[in-house]
Amino acid sequence: MTNTKTIGLSLILALAVFSAASPAGRSPPPLGKWQFEIMPYFWASGLKTDIKTGLQPEKSTEVSFSELSKLVHFGLASMFEARKDRWGFLIDGSYVDLGTTVAQSETMPGDVDVTLKNGSFSLAGLARVVEAKRPSISWPERAITI
Repeated sequence: MTNTKTIGLSLILALAVFSAASPAGRSPPPLGKWQFEIMPYFWASGLKTDIKTGLQPEKSTEVSFSELSKLVHFGLASMFEARKDRWGFLIDGSYVDLGTTVAQSETMPGDVDVTLKNGSFSLAGLARVVEAKRPSISWPERAITI
């Protein structure tokens, strides 16, 4: 396993453990306090290409997710969200680096390195339109015994 793959897998594992360790039944944050969430995720997809160059006939290729996952050098996808009262923002980003070398064949005069590096980044503002009533917990002033 390459050093880049080891670092990437370690980072993904650490983010997954960190997000799983947070309590499931959280109470809403106190008013006026910031609340932060990091949500790593996994995105599975395939690839279909149609290539036509010059006088050569069109060539179509389809690669399934299981085949494509063997070509990934590094990949990361995560979303960060911050909220305070009704307002907030989120940042979503993903990056994938994959590739392989295709050996020489009858139709290709030499080895071909096929590489894809793709990244995306999104920023969005958030506003809560409907406010839910915050639960209140009250304890009895005295115990009732029977």
